[in-house]
Amino acid sequence: MMDAPYPPPPPPPAIYGTHLPNDRGMGGLGLIMQLGGGLFAAMTAMMGFTQILVLSKMRSYGAPSQDGIVLGMLVLTVAGVVRALLHRAAGVELLYGNDPAGAIRRYVVAAGVHVALWVGFLVIKFDAPLAGWLPVALLFAAWPAALVILLAQPSLHLDPGAYGTSTVPRAEDHGFEGLAILMVILGLCGTLFGALMLMVFLDMPGGGKGGLFQLFLLTLAALVVRSAIHLHAGATALSDPTPERVEVGANRYASFGTASGLAVAGVLMLVIMSEPGSGFAAMPMIIGVAMMLMVWPMAVKRLVQTRRLEQVVDDKVGFARAPDQGRTAIGWLVLALGVMALASALPAALLSPDAAGDGRGNQFTQMVAFQQGDPTRGPWLQLGVAVLQVWAGVELVMMTERHRWVATAYGVAATLVALYVTWPMISHLDNLGRGAGINPMGNALFAGLAMTLVIPIATLALVHRKLPPPSPTSGIAAVFD
Repeated sequence: MMDAPYPPPPPPPAIYGTHLPNDRGMGGLGLIMQLGGGLFAAMTAMMGFTQILVLSKMRSYGAPSQDGIVLGMLVLTVAGVVRALLHRAAGVELLYGNDPAGAIRRYVVAAGVHVALWVGFLVIKFDAPLAGWLPVALLFAAWPAALVILLAQPSLHLDPGAYGTSTVPRAEDHGFEGLAILMVILGLCGTLFGALMLMVFLDMPGGGKGGLFQLFLLTLAALVVRSAIHLHAGATALSDPTPERVEVGANRYASFGTASGLAVAGVLMLVIMSEPGSGFAAMPMIIGVAMMLMVWPMAVKRLVQTRRLEQVVDDKVGFARAPDQGRTAIGWLVLALGVMALASALPAALLSPDAAGDGRGNQFTQMVAFQQGDPTRGPWLQLGVAVLQVWAGVELVMMTERHRWVATAYGVAATLVALYVTWPMISHLDNLGRGAGINPMGNALFAGLAMTLVIPIATLALVHRKLPPPSPTSGIAAVFD
C-alpha cells in the first residue's frame, strides 16, 4: 500500500493530455536514452578498436598497407563514441538536469556529423554507390530525426515556458511504473537470450567441453539468473510501485547485475586469451562486454536512489499513480526500435540486390539489418510492420485515444510476421551449436530474435491493463480488460 503521508501532486497544466503524466513521458525517454547511449558507446568502441587492431596486425603479416582505412575507422569510432556519450548525457539531463533541450540539440548535431562522416568514408574509400551508403545513413539518422519530429509537438516540446522551469517536472509516480515496465520487457528479453545461448553452447561438440568451457557455461547461467532477478524486480514493482518496494528490487538487481557483469567479462577474458593468436586485440571486446552489462544496472540504481533522496530531503514530495500507467515508456521503447527497424526495412524492400552493380548494395543492406531474422524473407511484410510499430510508438508516447487499438494491431501483426521471418532460425536452433564458437554476430542474432518476439507480445499485454483515472490511488493492481 502507498504511504498516506505523501500529499498528491498539483494538477498538471492544461497543455498535457488527459493521461499524460506530469513529465509527459520524458522520464521513460531519459531511461531509454541512457541505456541506448551507454550500449552504443561500448559497442562502437569495442567493434571499432577491434577492427583497427586487426587491420594493424595484418600489416605485420605482409598484408598491403591500409593506413587510410585505419585512419578512417579511427575517426568514425571516436565520432561514434562521442555521439553515443552525448546520447546518454541527453538521457541524464531529461531525468536529472537543468537543460534537457540543449542536451538533445547537442546530440542531434553530433549525430548529423557522425552520419556525414560515415557517408563520406563509404563513398571516398570504397566508392560505395547509393545502395551502399543509403542504408547506413538511414540507420544512423533515424533516431535523431524521430526525436526532432516528436519533441517539436506542442504536448512534448521541451520548452521551459511549458513548465515554468528548465527542469522537466517529476512524474506523479517518480517514473517508477515506467521503469518497472522497462525492467519486465528487458528482463524477458535477457532471459530468452540467455536460455537460447545456453541451449546452443550445450549442443557444441565434445571437443569444446574443457574446464574453461564449463566456466563459460556457468557465466551464461549467471546471466540467466541475472535476467530472472531483473524480471522479478520489474514484475514486483509493476504490481506495487511504491518507493520502498521499487528500491528493494532495484537495488538487488543492480548489485547482482554489476557483479555478474564484471564476472562475465573476467571469464570471457580467460576464454579468449586461451585461444592461440588472441592477446591484446581481444581487450576492446572484453572491456566492451563489461561496460554493456553494467550500463542498465547503474542507470536503474541511480534513478531509484535519486528519487528516494529527494523524498528524504523534501517531505512534501508527492507520490501517486501516474495516469499513463507507464505506457509512455513502452511507447518510447517501441518507437526507438521501430524507427531503426524501418530504416533497415526500407532499403531491403526498395533496393534490388543488383542495385550496386557488383552486389555491394545488398551486402551493406544486410550488414545494417536490425531486429530482422532475414531482410530478404518477406521484406514488404517487415516494412509494413515497421511502419505499424512506429505508429504504435507515437500513439503511446502521445497517449492518444486510439493508442490501445493501434498498439494491439502492432502486437498481433509483429508477432505473426516475426514468427514467419525467424522461423528458419527457430527451426534450426538445435543445429546452431554444432561447430559454434564465441561469435559476437551470432550473439547479436540471438538478441535480435529475443527482442523481435518479446517486445510485441509484451506491448500487447501491457497496453490492455486498465488505465486509472488521473488521480491518486492507494495501490496498483494488474487489472486486464
